[in-house]
Amino acid sequence: PANVRVVRHFAAVDGSPSFETWTTFEYLGTDATLSDLNGFELKVTNGTLHWLNGLQGSTSDNPNAAAFSLQSASVGPGDAINLSAGGRSSESSVPWFTIDGDDDEFYAGLLWSGAWSLNAYRNSDALSLSFGLTNMTTQLSAGAVESPHVVYGVTAGRLAQASEALRRYLVNGVRGGRGFMPLVTYNTWFADGTRIDDRSVRSTMERAAALGTELFVLDAGYYAGAGAQGIFDFTSGLGRWQPDPDRFPEGLGALSDYAHQLGMKFGIWVEPERVDLDVIGEQGIDSAWLATSEGRQVSDRSGQICLAGAAGRQWVWDRLTSFIDQVHPDYLKWDNNAWLNCDRDGHGHGTSDGNFAHVSALYGILQDLRTKYPDLLVENVSGAAGATGTVQAAKAAPDGYTLLATSAAFPIMAVTNANLPYDTLKDFATVGELGFGTTVMVVSPSIGVKTV
Repeated sequence: PANVRVVRHFAAVDGSPSFETWTTFEYLGTDATLSDLNGFELKVTNGTLHWLNGLQGSTSDNPNAAAFSLQSASVGPGDAINLSAGGRSSESSVPWFTIDGDDDEFYAGLLWSGAWSLNAYRNSDALSLSFGLTNMTTQLSAGAVESPHVVYGVTAGRLAQASEALRRYLVNGVRGGRGFMPLVTYNTWFADGTRIDDRSVRSTMERAAALGTELFVLDAGYYAGAGAQGIFDFTSGLGRWQPDPDRFPEGLGALSDYAHQLGMKFGIWVEPERVDLDVIGEQGIDSAWLATSEGRQVSDRSGQICLAGAAGRQWVWDRLTSFIDQVHPDYLKWDNNAWLNCDRDGHGHGTSDGNFAHVSALYGILQDLRTKYPDLLVENVSGAAGATGTVQAAKAAPDGYTLLATSAAFPIMAVTNANLPYDTLKDFATVGELGFGTTVMVVSPSIGVKTV
């Protein structure tokens, strides 16, 4: 239309047979309505479709063995496979898939953290693919709107080669050549929960450093009010974003300095957009900033600040950067334990594009963080206790070039998950031992169990 400038963008880098594409819609003086922003619509030769399950409702208290497992299916003539997420991108399935060719693999991934949809429809010998956002409508009334980015390509080989091609693009294209070196990490959560203070954390740091830990992460529970309803209650006190002065009288910056003295990097847990409802009114938090859906909050105990709203977004930015300046961490564990698609008035979005507006604003914050703190590592990933990588190794070509380095999680997953997408005994051959450790099973004495 004459009142909108539409630009389709493409990007490619050396070393990967991948293309990144997205669309921008620029305002030219007259309001316009945009709907259903797809990453692409195209046809490919029919073949087996592979995708990765998402969280599938799994929690630490109620694990789902299907979470983050590799799935495969063939699409019959006239049939379709639909994958999607209505809130966070990895709720049901991860926005990534591949399709087998005769001797090559088509692959695609959506660079998006919110709601999305894939429709793969079989028509004769072709698969018609529509990959992008779920049904939504948004208004273009100033500036520009940018669609989600999608990366796709074709490479010789199968899943392992497609994963490697995508990895090379993420490193050379998305990360601009910055490598990603996994660090030996210690995280305080599962051992200590919110039962932490300056003395205990320093003691743990010393033991972790002696074991060769490279990154020490102080997880949730360092703020005042945490643990009010139990050792793993991190919701109480959310939104204060200041260390509890009784437990951390020297602040968290002192712990960061101590980790550095011990030769480790220091990481800290945050969930900036979520607040304890009992904290509303403190720290300048306004209940009008909170996302609602048909009047409902994200939970009966916590609220989610809608980042599309200017005032709430500015508060999150101010509190987060002030906190980072005080703590000076090397690593930020940005968690997300609740999600609500906002339809509330006054946040700069309509009734159907709250998810899109919230995620777009989140990406704006992350970009500003990258500019302000170029050396800060911000990470939010799920690994399913190693099952995701193990699947890739199990299905790789048996050419002697794929090695899996695993841990005690490997045999533990075999006995605690009945539906693993690989056979622990038949799909792998032991090569050697890199190290050893001790695993202990414990239960409450009140259960009365003494043997397994």
